[in-house]
Amino acid sequence: MVTVTEFIVQLLTSVAELIQIFLFDVVIAGGDPLQIVAFVSGSIFIGVASLYFTYLLLGAVAELFGGLFSFETGQPPQQE
Repeated sequence: MVTVTEFIVQLLTSVAELIQIFLFDVVIAGGDPLQIVAFVSGSIFIGVASLYFTYLLLGAVAELFGGLFSFETGQPPQQE
């Protein structure tokens, strides 16, 4: 079973490896411009999907513990 710490370390390590692969294997090696565009667009797609999943996860955790923290002023809603 992978712990949260191991997951975060692996995620950051893979991001560093991705940057290294992009710089040395794609750009410096004289990669095709289409290859560079495909690599960058794929990276952006995966990054946006990961951020969106993280946003949903944090929202679910906030909803789970929503009763513990209250940011309301304590005033009843205004009725017309």
